[in-house]
Amino acid sequence: MNRSIVLCFLTVVLLSIPCLVFAIEVEDIGIGRSVEDRALLDSGTEFSISDGTLYCFTRILNGSGTTIRHIWHRDDEVISEVSLTVGSDNWRTWSSKLLAPGMEGDWNVKVVDSEGDVMESVKFTLNP
Repeated sequence: MNRSIVLCFLTVVLLSIPCLVFAIEVEDIGIGRSVEDRALLDSGTEFSISDGTLYCFTRILNGSGTTIRHIWHRDDEVISEVSLTVGSDNWRTWSSKLLAPGMEGDWNVKVVDSEGDVMESVKFTLNP
């Protein structure tokens, strides 16, 4: 009898293992002036057109083999979308935006999964 209970318990545990797979998540996100050695530098929430280029940096967990998108918005208008392939379960990736006069305003970058769901976003202001 005890052996039957143990076997039943082990069967339930083994069948539930696929449910233990962790969901893809954004561990870290930020906007900065540069990326060096896979790290964001000069991060902040206010930048100037004279900075030249800004980077949206994300660290993704549990997403090996998937694709995410960085969707750059200015004043609620989509400016650009960048697809990024996630290469491992602890992956750092980034996209960039070349700055030019006339791009001032309130910005945000949304990180979107392959299903189109927003996982995380970051806001910043671009000044003249």
